[in-house]
Amino acid sequence: MKVGIDIGGTLTRIGLIHQNKIVAIHVFDTDANDFNKTFATLKQKIIEWSEKNKISLIAIGLPCPVTKIWR
Repeated sequence: MKVGIDIGGTLTRIGLIHQNKIVAIHVFDTDANDFNKTFATLKQKIIEWSEKNKISLIAIGLPCPVTKIWR
């Protein structure tokens, strides 16, 4: 099992993936003023899923500014 996380400016999505198919998903509001709250929700969901599944990978995507240095 793998976990994919997309932390957006408005919503955060976390999905449980098995054989390249999403088997579970959880979507919640991103708290831009308190990342600890967002992180705690992610941690809770990963712990919940890991109690029933062996998680081999966690991938995270987050927003960031794009500059000419990275192009």
